[in-house]
Amino acid sequence: MVRRILVSLSSLLCFASATYASAPGLHPSGSEQGEMVIDRLTGQHVNPSTVTKLAPGTTTSYLDWNGAGTLASTGAIQALFTTGMNKLWGDDLHMNATGLLGTCGFSIANTSTADTALGKITGDIQFFRKSDLTFIDGFNWNIDFGAAGLAPQSSSRVSFADGALESIGIILNSPDIYMTGEFTSATVVAGSEDPESIIGIQIRNPAGGAAAPGASSADALVINGTPTNSPFGGNPVANTSLFVRVSPAVPEPACLSALAIAGLATVARRRR
Repeated sequence: MVRRILVSLSSLLCFASATYASAPGLHPSGSEQGEMVIDRLTGQHVNPSTVTKLAPGTTTSYLDWNGAGTLASTGAIQALFTTGMNKLWGDDLHMNATGLLGTCGFSIANTSTADTALGKITGDIQFFRKSDLTFIDGFNWNIDFGAAGLAPQSSSRVSFADGALESIGIILNSPDIYMTGEFTSATVVAGSEDPESIIGIQIRNPAGGAAAPGASSADALVINGTPTNSPFGGNPVANTSLFVRVSPAVPEPACLSALAIAGLATVARRRR
């Protein structure tokens, strides 16, 4: 379950600066199974998304997603990074628009160097304001990679259909946030390794280019609950595969505003 905490995240996140000389947990990028669009509740594949995430526009708030497309923001995959289970991972996002969360995407990696394939995985996504580390909101998800599973030394980008997350009602009201996640359970469909030792995320080049949503994001990665500056010594730069799209918040109907004004006028008359 998503931990809907109301206290400051400072008890979980503390800034650190380190260079991982031997880059523990970092693995070659291997193969990528591409993007999988899933139903948030069932974890089953849905029809491919028709959203053009690379198109400039106010709804694509942050983009560091794949190595194809027309914008310079499309960072290429550099490595896989083992996060383990029930450990907070994530990235800092500088969004070019705020609003109601419509959809988002993240990555799942299998860093096994043996023959273990991952099957069903559950987790959560959470959002925090970068300014004071306060919790905004979050949601749970699950995915089933099927009988073949997510193969060793491979990864996949997971997202939801455009607008699919609107009903949750998450308002991202700050342009600078942390988007974090946790893997809370996992099964294996082949092999015998513990998912704790092989589950992780993609590491990608950061978003770049003036036209790119999120172009000014920093070289900081959330590792086990700690935003760590340049954890790999800048090689590779510490960014992971994420995107966020927001939908316009529903404005208050004009008629309601008119009724409120009329009501205030009536109260004023009664007080005379």
